[in-house]
Amino acid sequence: MPVTYQDIVALPLTQQDVLQAIQRAQECNFLNNLRQRHPTIEFDCKIRGFIGEIALQKWFASHHIHFQQTHYLADTTGIDVDFLYAYADKSLNLELKTSLIPDEWRNLPNCVEKGDIKLIRRGRQLIEALRGDIHVQIYYRQRRKAKDHWLAQQKVDIHRWKPATLYEFLLGRAYLDNIFLVGWVDKSTLTHNLGTLPIQQSTWQFKGSSRRFWKCNIARNALKPIELITYLQNLPAAIIKTTAA
Repeated sequence: MPVTYQDIVALPLTQQDVLQAIQRAQECNFLNNLRQRHPTIEFDCKIRGFIGEIALQKWFASHHIHFQQTHYLADTTGIDVDFLYAYADKSLNLELKTSLIPDEWRNLPNCVEKGDIKLIRRGRQLIEALRGDIHVQIYYRQRRKAKDHWLAQQKVDIHRWKPATLYEFLLGRAYLDNIFLVGWVDKSTLTHNLGTLPIQQSTWQFKGSSRRFWKCNIARNALKPIELITYLQNLPAAIIKTTAA
């Protein structure tokens, strides 16, 4: 069954979680050399990455699922979070993708209907070489261009101000009740759906951009959030019994 707006999950998040994400963003030395942006916009992208990690871990924990380890991966739009499950001599990687709402789409139902899970095709990569075993897409209920424009006008001291001060000046409260898990897909499903298609049919790109993305429309090709719990619970017990980092 296709993913619908009714299937998406509002993820748990508290003010303390946002404060923690701000502090971790201040401590993060990750530099995005692939895309030059205003420092405050870049900082907010880091915050979103850490918020996504915290909220997703809390949601999984509520279903008695815990991650063994977390990594942070460079991307053109900020930090992608990679959760590791290790069992025996194998490992399973769950990659988290976070996005804001494109202004022209206006709302979350349109994101579900029109959006894709953010899967970058790197170089001449085939779908079989895609990094990660499971890809999870989060949307924040905030409009991308409008927020970037607002952030670029804020005069804040990212490195010297305390998290509580940055929380107030950067409207950290706007993240509360506004983070949603909209869909996911596993690599085997992607390979089955795209592996035999020509690149022009299996990928897409923004107008004027040289970067391509693998096609994984949320409504038609992704899986429902709650089905991810079932998927993980059906994996070998050694994965589920790992302790949180």
